[in-house]
Amino acid sequence: KEISEETAKLDVCRQNIGLKQKQINEKEDSVERRSVEIETWRSKLTDSSMKSNKKVAVVQTNLLEQEKELKAARTELSGRLESIKELEEDMKSRTKSIKQQEETMTLKFN
Repeated sequence: KEISEETAKLDVCRQNIGLKQKQINEKEDSVERRSVEIETWRSKLTDSSMKSNKKVAVVQTNLLEQEKELKAARTELSGRLESIKELEEDMKSRTKSIKQQEETMTLKFN
């Protein structure tokens, strides 16, 4: 009789162990699924970050090109302004010379 009681206790223990093992397996599966989800999100974030970094690099490159173009345009405009100033000085000088000639001719005719 004692043996059958002990056997029954062992069977109950085995059932409990089986249930606990099933719970452990379920938890391990859940952890594995979550790990896969986390890795998927990490991969998506990394891809997104890389794409963002590429976009930033393209924008920076474009800005540098525009800056170079603006500097070249500024230099060209500065050169044109200088030419305009020189032309203005030449026009002033010619106008002064013409006025002097007019005054000289007026004096000669008087």
